[in-house]
Amino acid sequence: MNRVRKPSCVRVFSMLSLSVVTIVGLLGCPAPNGMTPIVVCLPLSGNITTDTTLAAGCYDVTDDIVIENGATLTITPGTTMNFDADTKLQIESEGILDAAGTADNPILMTGMQQMRGFWNGVYFRDSTLADNRMDYVTVEYGGGRDFSAGAQGNVALQDFSSSTAVRATITNCTLRESSSYGFYFDAASQVDNFTNNTVTANTMGTGYIFASVTGIIDATGQYTGNDIDAILVEGNTMATPQTLQAIDVDFLIMDRFIVESALTVNPGVQVVFQQSASLEVRSDGSLIAIGTLADPIIFTGEQAIPGFWAGIYLRDSASFDNQLDYVTVEYGGGANFTAGAQGNLMLEDFGTPNEVRIDVTNSIIRSSSTYGIWLDKEAFVNDDIDTANTFSDNALGDVLREP
Repeated sequence: MNRVRKPSCVRVFSMLSLSVVTIVGLLGCPAPNGMTPIVVCLPLSGNITTDTTLAAGCYDVTDDIVIENGATLTITPGTTMNFDADTKLQIESEGILDAAGTADNPILMTGMQQMRGFWNGVYFRDSTLADNRMDYVTVEYGGGRDFSAGAQGNVALQDFSSSTAVRATITNCTLRESSSYGFYFDAASQVDNFTNNTVTANTMGTGYIFASVTGIIDATGQYTGNDIDAILVEGNTMATPQTLQAIDVDFLIMDRFIVESALTVNPGVQVVFQQSASLEVRSDGSLIAIGTLADPIIFTGEQAIPGFWAGIYLRDSASFDNQLDYVTVEYGGGANFTAGAQGNLMLEDFGTPNEVRIDVTNSIIRSSSTYGIWLDKEAFVNDDIDTANTFSDNALGDVLREP
């Protein structure tokens, strides 16, 4: 392993070349007459192809750093990395980033200028190794440009070409002052631990994720104080079980969230839908949304307009786990799915397995531009669905049962 060690006093320093990476050690001699020592930040750039450790100190990143070829970049607690304009730290498929600070000696990755978007951020591209970790790291003033295909933020995980989960652990970190998102996790992201993070002061939103990985977001984090206080969710097919945890911002669904596994929504969660967006539960999927009187679950539109979003559509989902309890569904009914299915909540036998079911209790179904609940002839619901819930302001009626 190549190491750059922090000398106790450097008056004249020289350059050490590691492969094509350039690292210069740092740092200050005692200043005469009790004056404050001058800290010298060392230039750093290039491709890291062998195991490399940065000694604690200050580094000026003058060009992209790319970790590849099975190499590990270890960043020591107390290290500061100042990134020049439009630069990034990129972890390739066989590269590993081990950036573990401590509460007393965190790691700082920042821009040479304190300006949102000054540099691009930390980009895990096809890196599938579980050894990737960021702990007690502050990443700030990034998000300047897309890494690729819309991936942008202070920290981004993206499957660029490997068709394999991109992995990292991100804990006790602060992600702030991005000109885009605090974080970006694509559909193939596997964040094994995303706890105790603070994500704030980011321009385009707290974070951007895909429907298939919404369970990454942990309730131990703090996510407020962004220009848009929401986790933006791009619709795709959720094929593995996910749980939406109650966090201090909304989940903002941008299009079709298709559920083909178990989706659990915890008490206190608010899910907001952009115009025409929907939640669609297919034959292999289930929806378990069980709130409480004190902490109900809310499915609502981004605008309080009847029909603003399409609604919750169960198509062939016959799971006995399907349940809404202490849930508010409002401002839906804006789409006609098939065979006239329209409402805040719709159940339709589309063909397989010839039945669809859900229990709905203690819930509020209101302000649909069409029906509150639409049921086809193969829909199975609790017998008291009309009386066990509260209905109001549904334009075409509260419960329609197709003959």
